Amino acid sequence: MTIRPYAETDEAAVLDLWRQCQLTVPQNDPVRDIQLKLQINPEWFLVGENDGQVVASCMAGYEGHRGWINYLAVLPSHQRTGIAREIMAAAERLLRAAGCPKINLQVRSTNLAVIAFYERLGFSVDPVTSMGKRLENTLVPDEMPPLLFTKAGSPHRENDGPSTKIPFPRELEMASQYRQHLGPRFESAGIRIQFHRNQPPGIHFKVDAAEEYRPSILKGIEDGLQLRFPEFAASGSVWITGVTEHPIDSSPRAFYRAARLVIEQAFSFHNLEESTPR
Repeated sequence: MTIRPYAETDEAAVLDLWRQCQLTVPQNDPVRDIQLKLQINPEWFLVGENDGQVVASCMAGYEGHRGWINYLAVLPSHQRTGIAREIMAAAERLLRAAGCPKINLQVRSTNLAVIAFYERLGFSVDPVTSMGKRLENTLVPDEMPPLLFTKAGSPHRENDGPSTKIPFPRELEMASQYRQHLGPRFESAGIRIQFHRNQPPGIHFKVDAAEEYRPSILKGIEDGLQLRFPEFAASGSVWITGVTEHPIDSSPRAFYRAARLVIEQAFSFHNLEESTPR
C-alpha cells in the first residue's frame, strides 16, 4: 500500500470510503471537513492507495499542544489486514517530527472494537470528560433569510413586515430535487412528500432512507413546517414517499436543503392557488 497526501481527485473515493465506514454524521458535512483540512496542514491528510484504489484515510492535526486524529477509515473489504496500523504509524511520524508530545482522539464508549484497536497501538483511556462547543451550524446553512409570500404571492424577506401564512396545506404530493454546483462536483438530494389531515400526526417515512440522512430530512421538514405551516406541524401528517440519493453527491446538508425546498414549494403552490382567479 502507498500512503500519500490527499489530492483533490481523491474526493469522491474518500467520501465513499467514509460512508462505507459509517463515519459521516448529520452535524458534519464531510465535503466541508475536507475543505477545512486543506486550509491547515493539508499534507497531514493521508490516504492509503492500493492498486490505484483509495482504501484508507487519516487526518492528523496539531495545534502546538496536542495532536489529534480524525477520519481514520479502512474499506471494510480491506480491514484486519494491518492497513489501519500502517496509516496510523505514518500519521504518528508526522506528529513526532513536528514536536507533538501526545496524541488525543475520541471514540464512542460503545465502540469496543475500535477502543481495543487503539489500545493495541499504545493508547489508553484518559480520566477526562470530552466536551465540545459548535461555533458554526453546518446542518442549517447560513443563507439569506427565507422568502415569505404575501396573499398576492409577491415575495419579500422575513424582516420586511408581516405576511399572510396559510395555516394548513392542501392534501397533495410535492417533490423537490436539490442540486448545487460546488467547484469540481455537485451536491444533490431529492425528496417527495405527501400532506394528509386525516392520518396520525407527525412525519413518517414510507420509503427507506440511509440512517445518516434521516435526521437531516426530518429536521428540514420540521423547520419548514414551523415556518410555513405552524398549525399543521402540530396536527397534520407528512409522509415521505420518495428519497433520491446520489452515491457521491448526496450529503446530510443536501438532504436538509431538499427537505426545506419541498416545503417551500408547497407553500408557493398554495399562494399561487390563492392568487389565481377562479
